[in-house]
Amino acid sequence: MLDDRELPELEALVSADPANSDARRQLAEVLLGAGHPGGALAHVRILLTRTPRDASLLGLAAMAADLSGDHRSAITLGKILRSVQRGEVAVSGSELRAAPGLPSSAVVSLLGFEDVAGMAEERRRVERCLVEPWRAALRLGAVDAEGVLLYGPPSSGKRFFAHVAAGEVALPVVEIDLAAVVDPWGEPDLAAIQEAFTQCRSSGPNVLLLANVELATHRRLRYSAKGRKVLTDLLLGLDTIPGTQTFVVATSSAPWLIQAVLRRPGRLHDAVLIGPPDRASRRHLLVSSLRRREISHDIDIDRTAGELQGCTSRDIESVMDLAAARAYSESTRSGQLVRVQTDHMAYAVGRSVRHANQWFDMAYNFPEFTDDSAQFDPLFDYIRRHVRRG
Repeated sequence: MLDDRELPELEALVSADPANSDARRQLAEVLLGAGHPGGALAHVRILLTRTPRDASLLGLAAMAADLSGDHRSAITLGKILRSVQRGEVAVSGSELRAAPGLPSSAVVSLLGFEDVAGMAEERRRVERCLVEPWRAALRLGAVDAEGVLLYGPPSSGKRFFAHVAAGEVALPVVEIDLAAVVDPWGEPDLAAIQEAFTQCRSSGPNVLLLANVELATHRRLRYSAKGRKVLTDLLLGLDTIPGTQTFVVATSSAPWLIQAVLRRPGRLHDAVLIGPPDRASRRHLLVSSLRRREISHDIDIDRTAGELQGCTSRDIESVMDLAAARAYSESTRSGQLVRVQTDHMAYAVGRSVRHANQWFDMAYNFPEFTDDSAQFDPLFDYIRRHVRRG
């Protein structure tokens, strides 16, 4: 077993011959054993750029990151290690360099299907339309998967599922929110769009997430030259993505507003409906909210989850806010701690706004008058099976 007395010799050897991988690995192990995990991680990162599929190096890097206090990187490297061990991902050196400390707006998703509570239909759609094509493309060493549009009610989990898919294949995500780019009352930030595409083209393989993509066709953008250029730059970026090892995912709460030019093959050709939280997911959200608030309660969580059908995750959070405020009000009046009880929850549920149901009412009418309503067939099918109308 090497010890810290051999550090100077190994450091001199690596300095004299930087390409000596065996000496660098030994130096990393000595540094880790001597209580210098940060230095060990720096050397392991260099080794991973040469042999990114080395499971022992990935394990060493994860341990060094964890001991140095960079727990996020440790989890990320652990996920990549498991993917490599399963033989599911063709990991590249650029991806591993990005994982411990991503540049600019890129992040490595730490989510996976194990983090999804319920939502069985959505999981199957996302796995079929995103994860499986991505895995196949990565195994072949070329990205030829079509861009995918995730649509559904606001706060239904579209962005969450995009990060879940990216986490399943251990790819970094470059995200751009068109809501932050498009200012209906001012000039849009065209540089942000161009920067996102430039970053993707130079650091693949990765996932490009375009949130609120329908805003690229906002009617007020037509009133200025820069506004009209938003859609042009977006289309140009999408057309230069093929062959750059970038998978494109877009999200929208108003898919009927997206122009057909964005939905043609090679751009956002496929569409996946992400419905509101189902009963199992609503129960998970309720439990998570109670745990995060650290408040005691005396409520039937299963029953409450059933009563919140048609609510989005944000609606459920609002219900919990109102129930907790009701209990707090009673506590201040009585001078004693009052738990969140069934009557508080019933009061909050009775005043809840079910934005998902409102969205489905609107969504049912808009596609009826589109030229290509076939793209919304899964939406109509979902409404028939899950949404009560009339």
